[in-house]
Amino acid sequence: MKKLFPCLFLFLVISCSDKDDPISTTLEVNLISDSTISMDEELVISIEIKNAYSLFAVSLELHYSSQLFETNSSTVTSGNLFSDPTIHELSTEGEVGVTIGELGDIQLTSSGIACYVALLPKNEGTDLIYVSSLHMIEPDGTSIEGFSALTIEPIEVNVVE
Repeated sequence: MKKLFPCLFLFLVISCSDKDDPISTTLEVNLISDSTISMDEELVISIEIKNAYSLFAVSLELHYSSQLFETNSSTVTSGNLFSDPTIHELSTEGEVGVTIGELGDIQLTSSGIACYVALLPKNEGTDLIYVSSLHMIEPDGTSIEGFSALTIEPIEVNVVE
């Protein structure tokens, strides 16, 4: 019996190695896109949200250089985050405003792509695309848990010939 405890302890230490990544439950919002596109390609930016507790609606402004990109009539499409989404967009030069809400059942925790924003290149160059005025609310209108500590990294996109 005394030899069994050291063996169990050794097994426990080996099986709990630091290579096991714990599952994150922290609220995240990420911008995802290709880092380089050509002049004949459309830039599609995915707005990814992870671990949003009781998410009812999201609104944001996506900023880009109007010298490098322009929008078209179907700039924003919904992703898979909401089961029955309603989506509204307002595009001005250098900015796309998006509001997406859930018409269906609110999930306890939501993760997925909120929407896709498509931009058309009009000149070569490099742009830093970023989000501002982000709001994420629960059905009662309060900000979702973890919102106050949220940061969103901008993305750099190169447009080449």
